[in-house]
Amino acid sequence: MAQEHQFTRHASHELRAPVAVIKSSAEVIEEIVKEENKTLSNNLMGIHRSLIRMDNAISTTEALVWLLKGDKLDLLKEKCYPVSIAEEIIQNYKTLYQYKTLEIDFIARDNPVVIAPPLLLRAIIENIIRNAF
Repeated sequence: MAQEHQFTRHASHELRAPVAVIKSSAEVIEEIVKEENKTLSNNLMGIHRSLIRMDNAISTTEALVWLLKGDKLDLLKEKCYPVSIAEEIIQNYKTLYQYKTLEIDFIARDNPVVIAPPLLLRAIIENIIRNAF
């Protein structure tokens, strides 16, 4: 069990680190060329959308691996803010679907604190939002 947990953690890191570097670099380049070169800007947006999808897939995969382990893994529970998580995910999907004609209204009447495994909570919220989009 410890080996599975360690493998999952290392695999996640190995996937997330390059995605984060590419994502931030693409965002910087995109801002520089936004007005000067539309073709390059469109290609960078494609890269950015793909990176968001990859990041989402990594999170979902991690959550599924942990769920498959069931009670074999004692997941660390922390204070989580589902509204903030939802806002971040919605922003990612707005970027992903910016060329579609969509109207997105997210209204949070409260800002609850939930004690839960952050990765699993994020996977649940993301699944709901992804299905809505």
